[in-house]
Amino acid sequence: MMPFIETLNANPLLKLLIDTTLKSLVIFAIAGLFVFILRRHSAGVRGLIWGMAIVGCLIVPLFTLALPKWQVGVLPATPVEFEPNLLVENRPPPATAVPSVPRPSPTPVQSTPAPVSSQSLPAASERGLFSTLHWTDWMIVGWAVVALFLLARLIVGIGA
Repeated sequence: MMPFIETLNANPLLKLLIDTTLKSLVIFAIAGLFVFILRRHSAGVRGLIWGMAIVGCLIVPLFTLALPKWQVGVLPATPVEFEPNLLVENRPPPATAVPSVPRPSPTPVQSTPAPVSSQSLPAASERGLFSTLHWTDWMIVGWAVVALFLLARLIVGIGA
């Protein structure tokens, strides 16, 4: 996958979805460029280009999972960390010294945790499916529903 997608703190399936979407966007952009260049040719040629772009986008997830990763080292793998302590060391000392006054330390308070009743916390089985899914899971489910709807529409259209 692309290095900046690897830095996301998300579900691996969401990373695959984002990676596939970006690669498909590039494929459709190249196909659109070819169609623009060949705008004087027949509609069959332009339709063939769009068809090849659609097939290419359908193959992208399979190739992403099956083929080895190829990474180009354009940017550093880890970001350079900013160290604020370096700026503090270069500052001159304050002109006037502030006398330090000893402060009394607060006495630690011993407290016992309150007992938690079993009825106050809902069990995992009582919460249901909708409250246990993360927002990234909902994005994946939404994407899959739209993809299945469009695939079914395509199949019905071909059958008609």
